[in-house]
Amino acid sequence: MRVKSINILFFCFICSNFVLSQNNYGVGKFYDDSFTKERKVLSREPVRGADVIWETKIWRMIDFRERFNQFFYYPLEKEGIEERKNLVYTVWNAILNGEITVFEDDEFKIPIDNELLKRRYTKIDTLWLEIEDEEGITDYQAVIVPKDFNSEDIYQLKLKEIWYLDKEVSTISVQIIGMAFVMQDIRVDDEGEYELRGNVTLFWVPFMSESVKNLLANNYVYRDYNLAVLPSWEQIFYTRYFNSFIIREDNIHNRYINDYLLGMDALKEAERIETTIFEMEIDMWDY
Repeated sequence: MRVKSINILFFCFICSNFVLSQNNYGVGKFYDDSFTKERKVLSREPVRGADVIWETKIWRMIDFRERFNQFFYYPLEKEGIEERKNLVYTVWNAILNGEITVFEDDEFKIPIDNELLKRRYTKIDTLWLEIEDEEGITDYQAVIVPKDFNSEDIYQLKLKEIWYLDKEVSTISVQIIGMAFVMQDIRVDDEGEYELRGNVTLFWVPFMSESVKNLLANNYVYRDYNLAVLPSWEQIFYTRYFNSFIIREDNIHNRYINDYLLGMDALKEAERIETTIFEMEIDMWDY
């Protein structure tokens, strides 16, 4: 009887291992998490134009160098780590695969051809090689080395939002309608010194596009306090899980804050705009 029981246990152990080996959950997974890859776009109640009694457009900046925002910047690997990519490569790969369309402007009137965009942001470096022939004569030959698009060069994300008051629900709400990556324009002068010439907005991504919504909903973000429940990029933006600062409010001159104010004055102006928006909801009520 003892031999039989040992044989039965051994047989169960072999069967369990066989069953586990049949479950192909991917590298580093021991359970099925396919539901995280099949997320649906978050549904929102439609807004009637007749219910919107006030609105304003706001442009704000998310800086990836802030500690709280570093999940936008990492991981730096182009292929990602354990199926997680940073936001830049998530969007860039979708552009290359023809999944989404991006635009030159924040009004989404001028689309950019994907192949043109790829050529625009693929850098070309020239290397000079020293070549010596059989007679000992030295010559120099130029070699063109292409450099692929690199997310490490991008430190900021610009958002365009609409804040509005909906009298049907008596609250102030916000809808992100576009986002754009911002890269520092660094040039090398004649003396070989690096010179910062400002920031360059690369392209605008239409946030309200169905293809963009699906892209953001089906790619999730690394957050170190709970790997079992990772949010999607859509949830990050929907819950406004980021630090940012206002750089422009819609105005008659069509200008940014730093076009007319600098330093602490610009910071105070951004804070004033932020305060005014949130006080709009309070001012709706009569006591």
